[in-house]
Amino acid sequence: MIQVGFFRIISVKEICWKTIFMNRAIVLGCSATGLGIIHALSKKGIKILAIPTDKQNIAQFSRFVSAKTNVISPGKDKKKLLDCFWGLEIKWNGSLLIVDGDAAIDFVAEYRKELAKRFMLTIPDPDVIRSILNKGKLYKRAKKNNIPIPKVLFPDSVAYLQRNKAHLTFPCIIKPFETHVFISIFKEKLFIINDFKELIEKFLKIQLNNLNVMVIEIIPGNDDCLYHYRSYIDKKGNILAEMCTQKLRQIPHGFGVARLSKTIPVIEELREFSLTLLKSAAYHGVSSAEYKYDYRDSKYKLMEINVRPVRPERLFFAAGINFPFIAFLDCVKNISFKVKDYKNDIYWIQNFPDIIEFIKARKENNYLLKEYFKPYFLKNTFCIPFFYDPLPFIVESFFLLKNISKKIIQKMSHLATK
Repeated sequence: MIQVGFFRIISVKEICWKTIFMNRAIVLGCSATGLGIIHALSKKGIKILAIPTDKQNIAQFSRFVSAKTNVISPGKDKKKLLDCFWGLEIKWNGSLLIVDGDAAIDFVAEYRKELAKRFMLTIPDPDVIRSILNKGKLYKRAKKNNIPIPKVLFPDSVAYLQRNKAHLTFPCIIKPFETHVFISIFKEKLFIINDFKELIEKFLKIQLNNLNVMVIEIIPGNDDCLYHYRSYIDKKGNILAEMCTQKLRQIPHGFGVARLSKTIPVIEELREFSLTLLKSAAYHGVSSAEYKYDYRDSKYKLMEINVRPVRPERLFFAAGINFPFIAFLDCVKNISFKVKDYKNDIYWIQNFPDIIEFIKARKENNYLLKEYFKPYFLKNTFCIPFFYDPLPFIVESFFLLKNISKKIIQKMSHLATK
């Protein structure tokens, strides 16, 4: 082992030896994102305890899970979840606690002091987290640092909207400060607004739930105008790993989650913008900043920053950067393991949504079969692989068929009542 500046240059042999002891992690939340985390950590021999937060969390069925608990919601069953942590066997003491989802982040942030006594946490102080998760605060900080953002209003009343009516263009978006809270109430991550009347109607509904929102312009451009800068910053402020990806398709189109992405070289502007925001907030840990390229003024504009693992985790380690393992080494072993390079043009496919979207919208969007499925035959990795880890794939297929059957029955019932 050699010490060079801030970094400990260590051999692979040393890393393998160190993971023999305290080589455990607890994954709170077991969606497709959690599955990527589990696959990444298990590749390094780390034993996993899965805590599913929803009955449809497919990662709890992974063959790489050593132990799991019952389903516990971090939003609805906080006391039950806290009791679950205190009731874990002593062998899980000192384990890395890594979260999947904003509700799980909120829980860990709220009980950070208590949880930190027994587990190694990947997230910093709650105030730091909220300053980034809260999109209102994030956009204001971006504006202060001259980082491009969409045109935005921060309404606090109907009167404010009426006074600023001239500054609005339609369609536009109502976007919440805290997306996961908004989704829990309205079952949508945002509202697309077509005229001023609809804006007032939606805003009044939002006010009844005491939520803070922004009204944002829609930046023109297809899904492939969306870019991400992914990084890991250790507790000393060192950048241990970074990567850029480009969304190519998302669901729903325009305002959804990726169903096809690929790795690209680091875009210097995105790096500069992201690190300015993260360091000004004294943030450390993993993050993923999203930008949309606006061809009207040739600028990348900030959309949001996620301060947790994201769905394409399997893409990152397929390209050469294992972010969950870097977090494990930093938080559990106090080792700063820096990764400089990664592979470009590796595709990540969210298999189920991408195929369903092709079937549903092939004619409407003029999809060409050969062009659409080209990434399936290039260097790629799937969100939910079958051969590598069959059971999550099978369970996801079951839930998908169940939902399709339910919709067919509802449609038939509706037709029968006419």
